[in-house]
Formats: sequence, structure tokens, C-alpha cells
Amino acid sequence: MEPIIYFVNRRPDLWEHLAQMKHPPLPSEIDLPLLKTNATLHWTVQTYLHLRRHGANVCLSASIRPDAINVVHYDDLGWKRLPFRSFVVAIQADRARPEIADMRIVQNHLCIRNEMTDFYIPFWTQPGLQPRDCSRGQRLERLAYYGLEVYLAPAFRSESFRTALEKLGISLEVRANPDQWTDYSQTDAVLAIRQTTDYVLSIKPPTKLLNAFRAGCIPILGPEPAYHQVAIPGEDYFEASNPEQVILLRPFISLSKLAALCFTTLNRSNGLIENQPIENLGQQGWGTHNEALAIGG
Repeated sequence: MEPIIYFVNRRPDLWEHLAQMKHPPLPSEIDLPLLKTNATLHWTVQTYLHLRRHGANVCLSASIRPDAINVVHYDDLGWKRLPFRSFVVAIQADRARPEIADMRIVQNHLCIRNEMTDFYIPFWTQPGLQPRDCSRGQRLERLAYYGLEVYLAPAFRSESFRTALEKLGISLEVRANPDQWTDYSQTDAVLAIRQTTDYVLSIKPPTKLLNAFRAGCIPILGPEPAYHQVAIPGEDYFEASNPEQVILLRPFISLSKLAALCFTTLNRSNGLIENQPIENLGQQGWGTHNEALAIGG
């Protein structure tokens, strides 16, 4: 029987062996470093593996297939690939709106312009996420930023901020190398306060918040729309806009129920966190409300 849905990724050299397997593995079982950092693989290959394991009639393809349903990441979508001849479900990710598409999957509610064609659905955590080492206990000694350094507000890169943290017994690590983005084992709290345009924030997902949740680290985040869409500041994460506010949070963090939850409630699988959508914060022990929660890719 012909596959109903094609997941398109133009790097068959990375996934061809997976497509040939009769019983495909879980994403965490794959020794494929790019799966941890490559967004196109997150959305296409990872989803394909989960659906195949559940018996769905899906297939991987290096090109968009005519007269078929094609799920394609923005980075693999272009007019030269003749998408207008096919039914295309475009993964917008944190990119511009893909106009050459029949449907769009978005990761920020602000990207929904047409409720008939634009859809926000639960998505995957970062593959290969290594949770905080539980032997660190209740310590709050290491604050880390995960992401491109250009997005971290300059005030948080200053020596004065580092000095103020050191007086509290806290060190700051800027993990700008993508190879470091999955290792939370020695991190106690995650700093994610970006300096960028309102437009960029309108397409960014809540990934940094959700990865911190899953890794068992305390999230300290900026006032971004994506975080407000899935969680409540003060209940599910700490919110700050400048270094002074982060420093003032220190005594509140130590006494908070959120910190206790972060340090004790983890979903682990052989030292790694298996990717699965989280539908509700309350069901996982995070917070006290019933907001829908999607997992960032």
C-alpha cells in the first residue's frame, strides 16, 4: 500500500538507513548527533519514527511528491522544489510565514493568521536531552544560557552581572555551541532572556522553558509571548527583564515550591529524556493550572 503521508527531508544520507528498518528505533536510541540540533530532522525524521512505531502509513522522502500529502520543514521548502504541484503541510518553525503551502504547523500562537489552515500542535522536546544530575540536590550554583550568544541581552554578558552572581555563589555559563544544547546535567537554573525584535519573539517557541522543565532545572525567562501562552510567570517559571531582577530573585527561588518540583520531578529514560508531547502542566506536576502545553523543537 502506498504511504499516505510523506515526511520530506533533503538529507537522505542521514536517514536512509532508518527508512529501511522494519522496526524503527526510538529517537533517543539513534546515534545521530545532528538529530539533537538540526530542526528539520526534529520535525520530519523524529515524527516519522514515532508514527512508524505506532503503525502509521508514513514514509520518508528526499523530495516533495506530487499528488500526495507532504510534511516539509521551512528550510526544505522552496519554489524550485515545485511544491505547488502537491499538498504541502509546511512546518514554519521560527521562520517567516511559508506562503507556498496548503497548511502550516506553527510553534507560536501569534503565527496563526487563518484558523482553517494554520495549526498549533504539541511538538517534540530537543532529542537527547540529558537531565540535571540528581546528586546536585537543592544546590543553586550554576546558571546557564543555552543558545546563540547574539540573542542574550548584553547586560547579562557583562562582568558586573557575573560579579553580582558570584557574590551569591552562582556562576554563569554561556553555552553558545549547539553541541552543548542538550546537556543539562550540571545546570541548576536556565537563563533565557533575549534581546531581539518583537517580530522575532512572535515566531519563537517556548522551547527553552520546556527543555528546562524536562531537564529538572529552574527556568528564569524573559517576558516572551510563547512562554505566556503555555505557562504562568511566578507559578511555572520565574520572569525577569534585567540583571537586577535576576539577582533579586535569588532568595525567592530557594523558598519556592517550583524549585522543589524542578529538582525532584523528572521524566528519565536511561539517563536521557524520551521525547513525548506534554499536554498539560498540571498532569506533569508543574504549576497548578490547566493551560495546554506544547513541547518545543
